[in-house]
Amino acid sequence: MQYCQEYGIGLSGPKLGRPFKESEKNREKLREIQSIAREDERARIAVEGKFGKDKSGSHWLLEREKRVIQETHPILPA
Repeated sequence: MQYCQEYGIGLSGPKLGRPFKESEKNREKLREIQSIAREDERARIAVEGKFGKDKSGSHWLLEREKRVIQETHPILPA
């Protein structure tokens, strides 16, 4: 935890332990925590979407490369 704070690495995910009760004292703190969680979720959605896009796109690339190799280097019967 200290290492992450030292290098500015933010940790996201559900907080462990008992949730805060909303009161006048901590209302602003809770809103700040919620806004940070929303920003992290938006960034995570974009990254995961890119992984999914790459996974689905790579299949077509492999098929195309395989077809090119088969056309240029036919297997001759012995």
